[in-house]
Amino acid sequence: MNQRGMVPQLDPPFRRFEASIAAPGAVYPPSASAVNPLVRRSCVVTRPCPLPLALAAISASLAFGCGTPRLERSTSYMISARYDVEPVLAATPREAALRTIARDFARIRELGFTAVSLEHVADTDRTMVVKSARSEGIEVALAVPELDRYVTTGRLSGGHDSVLDLVTAELPREGKSSRAPVVIVKANRGSAPRTRAEAVCRALDESGRRYALVGLPSESTDDRGIAAPAVIDVCVDDRASAGDTLEAWLGQYHGALMAGRTGGVIFDRFRRIPGDPAGIDAPSRKRSPAYLAALKALLDRARVWGEPLHGAAPVVTAGLASAFDDVAVGALAREKRRFILIANRSNERHVRETIRLPEIVGGRVVRRAVEIPASSTRPAGRVIEAIRGQVALSVALRPGDAALFEIF
Repeated sequence: MNQRGMVPQLDPPFRRFEASIAAPGAVYPPSASAVNPLVRRSCVVTRPCPLPLALAAISASLAFGCGTPRLERSTSYMISARYDVEPVLAATPREAALRTIARDFARIRELGFTAVSLEHVADTDRTMVVKSARSEGIEVALAVPELDRYVTTGRLSGGHDSVLDLVTAELPREGKSSRAPVVIVKANRGSAPRTRAEAVCRALDESGRRYALVGLPSESTDDRGIAAPAVIDVCVDDRASAGDTLEAWLGQYHGALMAGRTGGVIFDRFRRIPGDPAGIDAPSRKRSPAYLAALKALLDRARVWGEPLHGAAPVVTAGLASAFDDVAVGALAREKRRFILIANRSNERHVRETIRLPEIVGGRVVRRAVEIPASSTRPAGRVIEAIRGQVALSVALRPGDAALFEIF
């Protein structure tokens, strides 16, 4: 439901999002995933494409550290659903609970997630749960209770003398193999927990294990330059329309990208626990085609935008701004690649605007921009050349929508 108390009529779902952002005469090269590098460098011009923008959105993925930024970016961009194991095990007999968990993991894969983010897993259940997830073909990110306890209290359990000893003792047997779960490290509020979380990450780094550091200040990476994952709270009001729900999710995702949370995505959460709002798999949502379409749109955007932005960090750029208060414009960079993200933060107003880029972004001259489509159903994006030394990005954004460009 929007601020005026009106529920948009969506027939088909997300009609309010269906609009072309292509200016007349726009040109479209192949999508980033299929582009020939030689073609991309030469910027071959094709015919204008009239396809509408079908809003597709991100999928929650974890972008995880693995030693160095180079190794971190070689890790696939994971789109993960948070799942709490112990409440399921506590509510039903063990065998029935294991069947429920296996069905849930299959459902997570079916929805389009590539990973499951596990929390509240007892040491005795860890191996079994990881095996169950892998049998369904999804990767595992895992919060380790003893590491969480150290971050919170500063006490090393089990008689260990160092954080490295604790890490070595507490992690699953897979150790350094590529099949080892990604370790979730939570940086709690306060400088001391943050310092201890960084110490855990250093120990994981030294051990050659992948990790995801969550709970950082919005503008931060960790001290090895590893980007934190975006966290999307999917527990929205059940009374909201599917369109408004998608707007809320996209707003969280675009805001996280602007802040440099490009290390992946965690959707919080799949199944509700007592006292929480409904999760992804609530019965009312499972029966709603519009809700499922909104979720798939969000996951789609995460797949399309996640890989190119994986590990990118914000770049402060003078003169890069919108004339509208509700429109955010940001620059991000990863090694030699540079991006411009333009997001409409309003949940009411449509925006049409031309953003004129500064001559220099990220320390290099801007000569052209290539749009990265917001949906896999749009296989191409505009190529915009500089005119009189300046690149101008014309966008038409629905409420909650955004546009992403790579600049050269």
